Amino acid sequence: MIQPYPGANTSGVWSKLFLLLVVIAVLLAITRPRHIVSNEIYQFDQPETAATWGTDTTPPTTSGKESSRVIFTRPFQLTGGRNLQVIGYSKVDNAWVYVGGDIVNDSTGQIESFDLPIEYWEGYDDGHWTEGSQTHVVYIPPLPAGSYTMRLEAQWEGNTRPTVQVELKEGGFRWTHFWLALLFITIPAIFLNIRRSSFESRRWSNADFTMIGQRR
Repeated sequence: MIQPYPGANTSGVWSKLFLLLVVIAVLLAITRPRHIVSNEIYQFDQPETAATWGTDTTPPTTSGKESSRVIFTRPFQLTGGRNLQVIGYSKVDNAWVYVGGDIVNDSTGQIESFDLPIEYWEGYDDGHWTEGSQTHVVYIPPLPAGSYTMRLEAQWEGNTRPTVQVELKEGGFRWTHFWLALLFITIPAIFLNIRRSSFESRRWSNADFTMIGQRR
């Protein structure tokens, strides 16, 4: 007698887990709305201090071909317990600008650092090509609720116009986690399906009929 495959129905289990992941992702996206806590455009090469920037902002400095400047943002409030997303955008063209940032708790001095390297290059070499991006996004783990300030230090080279928009968002679901979880449940499912297919091939190898019911 030909014994059936002793394992579980992998496709059915995977389908249920996939549906569960989708439901969880949708619920998190609904219950954790993302909101903007800071969104400013900083012109790092301006010698004067803009009214929207902090009083500790320093003037630009130059060393060789590179220039740099430190800017402190206005204080902003975090509700706490939610991921942070920092988006840096600069309309650089065949140039680069680097922004190193610190999110500083105004009460405790706690610091969370991040980097925004932005570079974009394009040209023609047997056709048009591009490299890099004018946008860079980083994610930061949740910070305690309270008042915060960002310290932004920019570096740029030559005649680059170091105008950078820095947007800070709190909350929101990271879909990267969804895709990682999907990969986590899919890899074992593929392995088990291969194992089941191999078992079925051996099981029917000596039978008078094939797996689809045709006589050999």
